[in-house]
Amino acid sequence: MQGGIPLQGKVRIQGSKNAALPILAATLLTNEVSYIQNCPRIADVHRFVHLLRELGCLVHWQEKGIRVQPGENEELPCERAEARRMQGEAITGMRSSLCLLGALLGRCGYVTMEHPGGCVIGERPIDLHIRALQQMGVEFREEEGLLSAQVKDGKMHGAEITLEFPSVGATENILLAAVKADGDTRILGAAREPEVTALCEFLTACGAQIEGIGGSELLVHGDRPLHSTRYTVPSDRIVAGTYLFACIGCGGSVLLTEAPWEQMEAVTFVAEKMGAQCITSEEGLFVQCSKRPQAIPYLRTGPYPGFPTDLQSVAMAVLPANIPPIRPGVKPGRSAMEKAIYPANTGTISAKAEPPPICINAAASVPCCLNASIPNTNDSAIHKPPATTIGSI
Repeated sequence: MQGGIPLQGKVRIQGSKNAALPILAATLLTNEVSYIQNCPRIADVHRFVHLLRELGCLVHWQEKGIRVQPGENEELPCERAEARRMQGEAITGMRSSLCLLGALLGRCGYVTMEHPGGCVIGERPIDLHIRALQQMGVEFREEEGLLSAQVKDGKMHGAEITLEFPSVGATENILLAAVKADGDTRILGAAREPEVTALCEFLTACGAQIEGIGGSELLVHGDRPLHSTRYTVPSDRIVAGTYLFACIGCGGSVLLTEAPWEQMEAVTFVAEKMGAQCITSEEGLFVQCSKRPQAIPYLRTGPYPGFPTDLQSVAMAVLPANIPPIRPGVKPGRSAMEKAIYPANTGTISAKAEPPPICINAAASVPCCLNASIPNTNDSAIHKPPATTIGSI
């Protein structure tokens, strides 16, 4: 690999993995064929397709996406098959497989699976999922390393569920279960991420009734008949942000075609503070950076519409480019980043270095926080900066 070359050109942003996987899980809730277009051809999607096939679905890749046919209830081997078929690397190696919990409970009434795994992004317990589904009439038990769930009295019922943290996965599992439950389900403190909105849009296209889409309070009118549909997965805002920061780190100008820039306000705000120029258009997002990135005195990640935790390590990799070599008369900068959603996510930091502060104000109304200054410290630690902000969206 030869470095020091500015990036030039354009790249099309692929479909969102984090939107595609729960939508693929949702195809289990209808007995008709679903067409999911713009699915990215990446490892996690291929693993998920394998899981659907193991459950008895007919899944075929097509030129523009994936065709899923779950089959009739008696043809889907949910009965007595989950423990055998829901084990293995496809479950333990991919946390997104957890959304099958709500989908299979909605379709079959019970499921047994290994604890889901996924990216090493810190401790990510599933207690929010379990407590929420328990309120809907689901019983859980754990034995021999397997998590089993079964609906009491044969049918889930609606409930009013308050999430103490706006978990994307928990919100999605509740939605998948609620569309098949008796009565209404109200979710307070729901995640507002675009991927949750995409799942709601798919479910409503299938015939579900969901109110409050895009907000923190969702109302699901359960047990409506669901039918087939054709849905296009939105572009991946995290992939677009990765290319954006690559352009900032290397310099140059890049056109990110089909980038979901309307979902990236916090990211482009930070990019412009680092010295990039971001121009939006119908074609996508144009990024240009002709100088070294500027330091960000204090950046705080948070739930949407905040700065995405998934882009924290990418931004961290770009910021050190601000330090040496320093041109005459230009003082070096120092950046600090705070996060606490998945506090053990320090794999991108050297074990010999103390990581930046890790905390987050989940209730903050602004997507990110850039603070005016950070106190002078020695090189061994970075302390929390003052609360005065110089900008927010």
